[in-house]
Amino acid sequence: MGLLILNLVLTAFATMAFFASPEYDTGFSVILAVFWVVQAVGAFLADSKQTRRAGFVMVCVGCFPFVPLGLLGIVGARRMIRAAELNEQLQPQAT
Repeated sequence: MGLLILNLVLTAFATMAFFASPEYDTGFSVILAVFWVVQAVGAFLADSKQTRRAGFVMVCVGCFPFVPLGLLGIVGARRMIRAAELNEQLQPQAT
């Protein structure tokens, strides 16, 4: 979860830097902001058992324009999913 949160913070700073830069069009910054929102929503969905895979896909899509920085988010989301699946397997089944 730590890598995913770190990625969200760093990509938010990158998006704000593009907003503040006069060299880039505002439309480019808005597109980056939309991808960041998709990534953030995916991070929240990846934490839930029912929407884990959809959240992971959203994180991957949201990280796409931020490569190579976005790779942190993809790795972080994958680690979070693996840890949750391992915890579910280790918990005794209630009958």
